[in-house]
Amino acid sequence: MPAYGFKKNTLFLNDDKMIKWIEFTFTKSVAHFNRASLTKVEFALLIAIILSKSDAKDLTPEGKELLLNESIKYTKILLRYSQQRLGLIEGAQRLDECFRLINRSIEMNIL
Repeated sequence: MPAYGFKKNTLFLNDDKMIKWIEFTFTKSVAHFNRASLTKVEFALLIAIILSKSDAKDLTPEGKELLLNESIKYTKILLRYSQQRLGLIEGAQRLDECFRLINRSIEMNIL
């Protein structure tokens, strides 16, 4: 656990502000991902969806379209994977849970 190494460092031992930021960075920012208990496949596809966001600055329209198409492709793969693993309704609910993780990350300025 990375936060443990920082907390035991004598440099930060009495620095409450630093300990608070370390706790947030290494523990609280990933708590929602831990609770979701993503499989390795779900995690990989979720990262692919996140990294193919098409709202980056200084991209050509063709580049944005390419990223959007990739994001759609990975989203469909994640939906099919979830539905094969959990069933039609439960798979769609799992996809919704994954999208909530993305939204939570955006709200917390992690992405």
